[in-house]
Amino acid sequence: MRCLCTLIFVLSMFPATAQALLPPMSVTYICPVDGASVSHMVSPTDRITDTALDLQPVSVYGTRYPESVAKCPNDGMLIYRNDYNKNEYTPEQTAILKEFVATAEYKQMLAEETTYWVIVKLEEKVGEPLDKQWFRLLQATWQAEGTDRYETYARETIRAIEALLANPEGKKEKDIETVQILLGELNRRIGEFDKAKAVFENLLTKPEFKEHDFYPGIIKYELKLIAAGNKFSHSMSDINGGKKTKW
Repeated sequence: MRCLCTLIFVLSMFPATAQALLPPMSVTYICPVDGASVSHMVSPTDRITDTALDLQPVSVYGTRYPESVAKCPNDGMLIYRNDYNKNEYTPEQTAILKEFVATAEYKQMLAEETTYWVIVKLEEKVGEPLDKQWFRLLQATWQAEGTDRYETYARETIRAIEALLANPEGKKEKDIETVQILLGELNRRIGEFDKAKAVFENLLTKPEFKEHDFYPGIIKYELKLIAAGNKFSHSMSDINGGKKTKW
């Protein structure tokens, strides 16, 4: 899983004058279940100018995140793991997926849910634990912004983050810090203000947050939003008086 924080940092290294928007390019993928090929348009470049408090990037070119994924023409399998023609599933996992994507349940899910929520369910079928699903679930919340699906997705993301924090061994320190802030942000977004407040007040007692360059500013802004009963999406630029910035 590519860390969004790293992606944002890398993209921010390129100034506007040096990073021209290249046209979308067609990439051909091989479907992991039936071997069919599918072409999908991807954008090779972007420039991130701001970041929402839930980590969703804001693109100067209007690109929507998360990125779209390819869908196989025959069975509707979503391709999100494959690196072009590389199949990353074991034969046992492929058999499980073949059975699942043929079900009415999967077809209904494709019709009613966002693609990244469906991806999470596909990953569940091949044994991916909940604590490793937090970022895909977070991406599903971006897709569900303003819909009745948002709260369901946000609560499941919270569950995944809590599972990760309950077993942090082997996880990157930066990821642990990130998800702790997201835990408060997502609770605020679904109106669980007391829980959100408790999360952020606790973080301010920890040296790694209290003494950080920009975490205190984020946390104090979150506490201000909580005090106002604000459930809306906000970005880093809201904290910095309109100055666009990245998390």
